[in-house]
Amino acid sequence: MCKFFINAKGAAKCLSRLLLLLPFIWLPCKAQPLMLSGQWYQVPQYSHCIESAELQCTGAVPVDQLDRTGGRFFWQGNFEIGKTTQLVLDFKNSSVIGRFHHWIFNDQGRLVAEAVGGIQSREPNSFFLRHGREFTLQPGHYRLVTELSSPFLLAQPMPYLDTLADYLIAIQRGDALTLLCMGILLGLMFYYAVLAGIRRNATDGFYALFILGNLLYNGTALLVYPDLLGLHWFYLISFPILLSNCSYVLFVLRLLDITRESNPRLYRLGMALLGLLSAFILLALFKPNWSLELDRVGVWLFLGYGLLSGIVRTRQRHFSAPMYLAAVLVFFYVRCIVHFPRQAGWSVFDLHRASRPTGGHC
Repeated sequence: MCKFFINAKGAAKCLSRLLLLLPFIWLPCKAQPLMLSGQWYQVPQYSHCIESAELQCTGAVPVDQLDRTGGRFFWQGNFEIGKTTQLVLDFKNSSVIGRFHHWIFNDQGRLVAEAVGGIQSREPNSFFLRHGREFTLQPGHYRLVTELSSPFLLAQPMPYLDTLADYLIAIQRGDALTLLCMGILLGLMFYYAVLAGIRRNATDGFYALFILGNLLYNGTALLVYPDLLGLHWFYLISFPILLSNCSYVLFVLRLLDITRESNPRLYRLGMALLGLLSAFILLALFKPNWSLELDRVGVWLFLGYGLLSGIVRTRQRHFSAPMYLAAVLVFFYVRCIVHFPRQAGWSVFDLHRASRPTGGHC
């Protein structure tokens, strides 16, 4: 049991140093996206829509925020081009989008460009790890109509336009960060899986499963698997996290030696939480569009349980508990800075999107 924390102090230091890098993700860049003014509309799933510059869908209702449990939505807005320009149309705030369809109309109402894509779409992406689509437009006034259909949403996506040159510069750091983080997760998963196999230790095995769930989530949400492996199953974003949440509770029980004898209350609480998280998995099978919301709740629940267990076992002078408590406090801090900005209308969960410009500046 103690061997898990032989390098725990070093791991905690690494986590704290990684946190110091977070502010650099939002360093200013040179991109100056074009201003888009528009409105989202929610549309019934099987509503008939006419392809035109004016949104013509039966049952369309204007909305300020998109439903996080998904649905079918249209965005309609205007923009102006002063000179012939190579442009990229993309989404800011989130890459978790099932399918999208862009139409661009000129001021005479004639369709001049369109594009499709999304995680569930087989359409290849023009830019690695991006939903961006390239257009060349002449000077004039244009209307953009975007259809978005998704089983669920991580955050509120918003269309934005940027010049091709600025876009290519803006995405470099984000793409590098995505691949770096995926490599770290993959390495950690294999490390703990090998330890679990060699030493026959369930603690390492549960932690390896926890990392695997997050690896599957991030790889799909950040478009790594759709782009590199051709995997377009959208629920790889949510269902692995439901399983990894259970793995984490089992990991805490094993790591801190929480048993019926040593800590009956914590043990019963852990078993109850494990039962609740298992019920989330069953519920998600019947309500898959709620699976990501169940993930969010599950993460807060296991974090709370881990924090409580760390405090209690530290007071009981368990050998591993102080270092575990330090690690879970860092995890809790990261979760807070990820969660609360998203309530303001955007998400830092997709860290590689954070280097993109938003609303006129990066």
